[in-house]
Amino acid sequence: MRSKEFIIEYRDRLLQYVKSLLPTWPDYVLKDWLVPNKGDFSNLPDTELKNGIMEKLKGQGLSPSTKWQLVPDMKFTMNMFEPMTKERLIGRAGGHSDMGLDVPRDKERHATQASLAQQQGGVRKEPVLLIKTAKGYELLEGWHRTIQHFAKYPDGYTGPAYVAVAQGQQGVDVNENLRDWFKDKWVRFGPDGKIRGDCARGSESEGKPKCLPQSKAHALGKKGRASAAARKRRQDPDANRSGAAINVSTKGKKK
Repeated sequence: MRSKEFIIEYRDRLLQYVKSLLPTWPDYVLKDWLVPNKGDFSNLPDTELKNGIMEKLKGQGLSPSTKWQLVPDMKFTMNMFEPMTKERLIGRAGGHSDMGLDVPRDKERHATQASLAQQQGGVRKEPVLLIKTAKGYELLEGWHRTIQHFAKYPDGYTGPAYVAVAQGQQGVDVNENLRDWFKDKWVRFGPDGKIRGDCARGSESEGKPKCLPQSKAHALGKKGRASAAARKRRQDPDANRSGAAINVSTKGKKK
């Protein structure tokens, strides 16, 4: 018990030290990425700790002045990610492979995240950490929960994220994607043609929905939405399928 209390006490002290280096960074980001849950670094000199933290930031194109923004309803799709992140999300196949990365307790962590997501209505309430780059979003932290979310919702889903912009990315605006999303959010609908709400927020009994930007969904009309949703279920029927998304055309091919 005493050792557990020591770990908690030490982690609290470490958090305060990291906050002194990065005073504008959110506590959530510091705890999720920079302050480890395990390990004892109490014997390391402050200079070594500081250098290690700064090197870690530099390696990700971040700095003490980096601004983070909490986005409670981020629209996640595979195509939003930069190539390396997308390759790994697809390659890890819903948790069935670690692509030779030797991820510690990989299967156990996937099972835990899948269970927690189910308990929380399908999508975890804890934000993942994203970095906006010129090539797309890089997933910094939250791999297991993100992989499980895509295994359940291969067409995309909404969920919380903290977003930062990498240094040296001129013309990259963290708000650009958010403006597009809030201007025209994505909605889901089923084979009855009725719009049921935000994408990927339905119950287990609802079945696999079709998701589109709100303006496109309304433009289809009720019959068009019913046809698109039915086509989606015919071509991608398994609601629990793992792996890459299967893109199903909204409108059928003309004969």
